[in-house]
Amino acid sequence: MKINLTTDYATRIILYLAQKKGIANSDEISKANGITKQYVLKIMKTMVKSGIVGHKFGVKGGFYFAKKPEEVTLYDIVTLMQGDLLLNQCIADSGSCSAGKSGNCAVRDFYSRLQDDITEKMKSKTVKMLLEENKHYLTDNV
Repeated sequence: MKINLTTDYATRIILYLAQKKGIANSDEISKANGITKQYVLKIMKTMVKSGIVGHKFGVKGGFYFAKKPEEVTLYDIVTLMQGDLLLNQCIADSGSCSAGKSGNCAVRDFYSRLQDDITEKMKSKTVKMLLEENKHYLTDNV
């Protein structure tokens, strides 16, 4: 399981927009987060399509966080950007067991429980909570 760079950037952008509580253009988002403008626009396309981020056109246009910070979880962002995070393919597809023991495998059972724990933690961590827990870091970027 690995959270990829695009997902990491998307999470930082969401936190930036949620903290800003207003419209930010792609140049501003790029500079504040150390992400190229092209990469920001690529990420925003996916986020706008999902409804997590809104887009206002025009001279004073840009992007804004379209939901309440307590409505969006880390799980929402990760699954939007890269789909489900699996510790091992055997969790999703028991037929992919390299040992042929999917029905009776202590390792698969452990991976499944660990996967459930990780998923539950990510679902319980909202953007609001991330902002509150990291105020000292985030306020410098807005």
